Amino acid sequence: MLSKALKQLALAAAFALSATPAFNAAMAADLRIGMSADITSMDPHSVNITPNNNIGWHVFDALVHVDADARIVPGLAQSWRAVDDTTWEFRLRRNVRFHDGSPFTADDVLFSIERAEKLPNGQYASFVQRLTDRRAVDPYTVRVKTATPYAMVPYDLNSIFIVSKKAATGASPEDFNTGKAMIGTGPFRFTRFARGDRVELAKNPDYWGGSPAWDKVTFRIIPSDPARIAALLAGDVDAIEAIPTPDLARLRNDKCFRLAQKVSWRTIFFHADQYRDVSPFVTDRAGKPLPKNPLRDVNVRLAISKAIQRQAIVERVMEKDRKSTRLNSSHGYISYAVFCLK
Repeated sequence: MLSKALKQLALAAAFALSATPAFNAAMAADLRIGMSADITSMDPHSVNITPNNNIGWHVFDALVHVDADARIVPGLAQSWRAVDDTTWEFRLRRNVRFHDGSPFTADDVLFSIERAEKLPNGQYASFVQRLTDRRAVDPYTVRVKTATPYAMVPYDLNSIFIVSKKAATGASPEDFNTGKAMIGTGPFRFTRFARGDRVELAKNPDYWGGSPAWDKVTFRIIPSDPARIAALLAGDVDAIEAIPTPDLARLRNDKCFRLAQKVSWRTIFFHADQYRDVSPFVTDRAGKPLPKNPLRDVNVRLAISKAIQRQAIVERVMEKDRKSTRLNSSHGYISYAVFCLK
């Protein structure tokens, strides 16, 4: 099972926008990033997977952002506070405009929350399901309520991209794919989406957070690990993400590259079927379910845990790279990105 991923830390693009001055100076006006997985939708409220979210963070903003050290920081909301046990108030930035020039207001926030909640087959409703009410106090103040005290409201709203009510009213996911509704307040404007090939973005010089370092960013879809590494070595791309473990040592020792890594909030774990008296997944040697679920016994679960050869995983699967492995029962997910400094 996967918990909520720290999207802007999980992929190279997030690192790319905050690369070192030396890296910036070495780069041309265009930045080319090799992605390990395809983007399935441009709609920021549709399919909740990391590649989609990664693009979303360049075109859109959320009320609350997360910095490189996993701390929540102001986004489109300059500040927020708990008014009482079940009410949160968000004060919005003023003078922010969408890419089409329309002003950002509380109406866009309310529209985005409702759209994320009600979009057919959308996968972001869980982040707003605890909100029992939401309203605009004024054009730059939003209040949301929960049925019971819930401290994670700001964190949950970090997952809701704010779209333009003007551009997205009645829009389908396909309208985002074509760019018709792909209007955000983020540091880059949407230019083109070629499914299975690339996404192209252009600089938003009027971004409230400061003008980006690059005029154009191209995300190239290169699912094959060897092909992605080859593209980097050949100079066809300037940065890649999801570095294959066998290549880590080589890239670390090459002065032409900078390897960046961060620990995110993402947690990956195996969940034992321990709550049912009889489990269909626990069988005898003949394949028949056992009359009693042994996973309900904590000693059985402990024995399974002890049987996992953690050191063997480190040495054989992770190529002895301990920095990229966390083998406790709950672990942080470390993401790698490489930038070409040539």
